[in-house]
Amino acid sequence: MALLGGLTESGFCSLEMDVQAKVRRKMLESIYNADLNKNIKMDLGELFARITDDASRCAKAVSVRLSGYVFIPMVSGLVSFIFLFFVNIFLAFFCLAVALLNLVLLSVFRKRIDSLNSSIAALRGNVNSSAREILNGSAEIRIFGLNNLFLKRVEEKADEIYSLTVKKEKYANLRYSIYNISADGLTSVAAVILAYFLSKAGYMDFADVFLARPLADQISQMLVAFSNFSVLMSQIAPSIRRTEEVMDMRKERKGGIVLKGADRISFENVSFSYPDGNSVLHGISFTLEKGKKYAFVGESGSGKSTILKLLMGFYMPTEGKVILNGVSSEEADLLSWRGNFSYLNQSYSMLNTSIAKNIAFSSSPDDGKVLKTLESVNALSFIRKRNLDIHEKRNVSTLQLSGGERQRISVARVLYQDNPVLVLDEATSALDKENRDNLSSILSSIGDKIIVSVTHQMDFLSGFDQVFAVSEGKIERLEHLESRQ
Repeated sequence: MALLGGLTESGFCSLEMDVQAKVRRKMLESIYNADLNKNIKMDLGELFARITDDASRCAKAVSVRLSGYVFIPMVSGLVSFIFLFFVNIFLAFFCLAVALLNLVLLSVFRKRIDSLNSSIAALRGNVNSSAREILNGSAEIRIFGLNNLFLKRVEEKADEIYSLTVKKEKYANLRYSIYNISADGLTSVAAVILAYFLSKAGYMDFADVFLARPLADQISQMLVAFSNFSVLMSQIAPSIRRTEEVMDMRKERKGGIVLKGADRISFENVSFSYPDGNSVLHGISFTLEKGKKYAFVGESGSGKSTILKLLMGFYMPTEGKVILNGVSSEEADLLSWRGNFSYLNQSYSMLNTSIAKNIAFSSSPDDGKVLKTLESVNALSFIRKRNLDIHEKRNVSTLQLSGGERQRISVARVLYQDNPVLVLDEATSALDKENRDNLSSILSSIGDKIIVSVTHQMDFLSGFDQVFAVSEGKIERLEHLESRQ
């Protein structure tokens, strides 16, 4: 049995790794393919907790705990029952009846444990969210001296988790104590009584019943294994539910008219409201044409970012149409629609790989094209000055690039993709005037694309063909930009 336990534990550990990898991949795919129009936005810390903690907990329950608490007791109990069945059918079925009684006793506290497990899972998500707040706002927290406040919040949640876990373990220990008392007591008394009657009737010797006593325990453990399985599932049920909520996110539609190229994009009386009824845009109309640069300005919350999401096909209009080369976003194949766009935001995100792969977004970058785009954004100078190898496999974040250097690499990325529409989402918000001027110079050299920018920097707008002011879900074309700067 020890050999069987070792072999099954090894096999279940391999199963754990496989299950964990597949669950996490499925969750990430679901997030990637989610319909942003329909799904409720989850906090990033909450999503991270579900992808890491909950997925791991589900996989571990399937492996080691399933092996030790369920599989091995079931096998040993079944073998014992078969053996006893052939030795004495009366003893075998009586032990089975006693085991069923134990199973009923074990289920008494299950509902309370289920409730505690759900509360613990929710608190773990809160701890992750609080920790993420600390990481995202570390500078502000240190400046305003709020570290104790945020740490106290995390500690309070951790204390709640500890308190509930202790309470859950007390219930579990009480349940197993009741089991041990009832199992040992009932089985022992029953064995003595049965031994008396069976020996008196001549079916077997009194001593034979006591020789079968250890096997009777194994039968009890077999049925307890069913309860263990039930309890194990109740323990991980909150984690299973949380992973399923991510995996079951409503997916955006597939298929439609395939698009190649973008010469003209138009918004025709477009309105947009979120699922909760919050109306953001109200009947806006405008046209974007190849070879021109367009900018949208306005206060935060005015609808600028929503326009970009509609433009790139992440949102669908509540009313009206977004049309690219004569095809509406609701009719188009969304993958090919988005294939016409390059996107640059204010974070200038870097992947944990080489500079070349950061630019190409490919495992096999075109070296000539990478160097050409780096040169076009004046990035080769600082790369050579710092003796950086663009193919070195390292975490780019460790290079300690300045804001301007990260900007140049990110701009090189969108130029490398060479898509017909370039979208800049507050791409200048973290830049000084010199770097904004550098970006303006790069954009002015691009003449064959549709360039769309959302910005608060009025001095960045001098080279744009049209500027739209967005306010309270409406847009207005600014005719005299100079007077507003």
